[in-house]
Amino acid sequence: MSTYYHGSRNGIALHSGVCLVDREDVAAAYARGGDVDVVTIDMSGLAVREVEVTDEQRDEVEYPGDSESERAALIADGVDAIVYDDETETGRQHRCLRLLSARALAAVAL
Repeated sequence: MSTYYHGSRNGIALHSGVCLVDREDVAAAYARGGDVDVVTIDMSGLAVREVEVTDEQRDEVEYPGDSESERAALIADGVDAIVYDDETETGRQHRCLRLLSARALAAVAL
């Protein structure tokens, strides 16, 4: 079991593409005064792919798995989740786990 965090002003909505972070303080920054949910996920059996974020993606604020077509292609390739280095608007470094497949979403416990 692995622990991640999700920050939002509207609570967590589990869906393909949801992003979880490895630091509670970063989730709090993303929540902007909202709630931070603690998310436990059973990673065993999940196919997780490490991806790199390019400078262009950072500049355009377009991250891996943002588009539905990109998520669909990854799922078709057998990927349940992707993980990458990310940063907040203020430069806080963290790891992002983006859940893609129904199998990954089913592995979550809130």
